[in-house]
Amino acid sequence: TEAQREIWSAVAMNPSDSITYNVGVSLHLEGPIDNAALAAAMRHVLERHDAFRTTFAPDGSGMRVAPKG
Repeated sequence: TEAQREIWSAVAMNPSDSITYNVGVSLHLEGPIDNAALAAAMRHVLERHDAFRTTFAPDGSGMRVAPKG
């Protein structure tokens, strides 16, 4: 999208600007973690949202969305 190109251009000109577009979050979890369920949930998120599977050409001329799965 045009908005993604603008972000790419800003970061290309000044790499430290990339932190401007990141949102951090920290969670404190208590109790046991079901690693298999966590891994399955992460796979589901990655498959559902193209943004997590998208890479951009170094010169900004194009982008590629990796296939699901």
